[in-house]
Amino acid sequence: FLQLVQEKFPDATLSPGWKVTYAPPLFVATYTRAMVEDMYNLVKDCPQDVTFPVHAMLVRSGWQHLSWLLSQSPRFSLTLWQGSIHPNVSDLLFVRDNSNPARVYYDIYEPTLSEFKEAATRQSQWRKFYPGGDLMDFLHPTHNSDNKLTPEVRRRSSLAVRWFTVTDQASLLDQLSGGDSGMLVIRVASDSSRPGVPVVEGSGGSSEPLTLQDVLQLLGQNDDAPWGIYLQIRTHQLLEASLHLLQSSYSAEELYRPVWISMEGLQSSDHTADFVSTVERLFPYVTFVMAEQKWPLVIPAAVAGLSQRVALHLNSASLPTGQEELHSLMEMMDRYDFILEADTKTNTDALTVLIRLMTQRTRRANLYVISDQ
Repeated sequence: FLQLVQEKFPDATLSPGWKVTYAPPLFVATYTRAMVEDMYNLVKDCPQDVTFPVHAMLVRSGWQHLSWLLSQSPRFSLTLWQGSIHPNVSDLLFVRDNSNPARVYYDIYEPTLSEFKEAATRQSQWRKFYPGGDLMDFLHPTHNSDNKLTPEVRRRSSLAVRWFTVTDQASLLDQLSGGDSGMLVIRVASDSSRPGVPVVEGSGGSSEPLTLQDVLQLLGQNDDAPWGIYLQIRTHQLLEASLHLLQSSYSAEELYRPVWISMEGLQSSDHTADFVSTVERLFPYVTFVMAEQKWPLVIPAAVAGLSQRVALHLNSASLPTGQEELHSLMEMMDRYDFILEADTKTNTDALTVLIRLMTQRTRRANLYVISDQ
């Protein structure tokens, strides 16, 4: 088929799709990484524009994979189509809010199409941000604005992102109401009085511990506060409990902000694979953070093939000092976000050089610095 199109209609737009079934409650399986990767391998060398028809009822649940596919080429777009069941307007807005509107087409029936158009034009509509999306796009939106930030501005902005460690409810509320923006670092621990219940580490000093559920409820009540969350989780039991809470909040449409997740003690490839598979199964709409990274960086196989964004969390003490090694690290920024925990007492020269190289890059990259000052 593709060869015939090249020969007979080389200027046509290609529209290859997948055979899917949506008949709840039995048939609700969405698009998978294998499906989109196979499709990408089929069309990646075709010179034409390609629009992929996707079922409107399945697109949101498979967004981590479909957004990956869109990111592979500016020639790619999506065409949302519906069957006998009308899609939810909220799901259509979700797609619009997390993609370039010029790269999404809608084969949707009335009255849903008119309802969607009306909702999309409301200026007060808060953005339904995909939790696994780019933090910089959340803090500095570009795709829906005519006054787009340049790559240079966005690159420098990543160095200036504020990171705040939550320790109690009062400090959290101060950040949510203070007009600032950035990432809330939440160290998830377990309270001795309620084993297995995710709580904010160190929050139970003179009062009841602040639970992760409390945090998510406060975030849902302050949906206009431009803060993402970075969960640093201690154990597998707490990981599962935290993911269930995230899924519940997301299903209630109360979690339209970046969610980053790391887990302590991933000492082997099996531990990493277990971490990844648990997140994929319970709440896959996140940025995976590989913590405790040291140079030279070794990317586990379970992480290398993910559709989701991946961030590598390093301490400045583990930075390489040689110019060649630093340039190698910079090249990895084409694929990964980096979090650098900066200790101003150690390896400051390497940190200074890395930041200088970062600001000189012509390609977009995200380097975030958590300072001890």
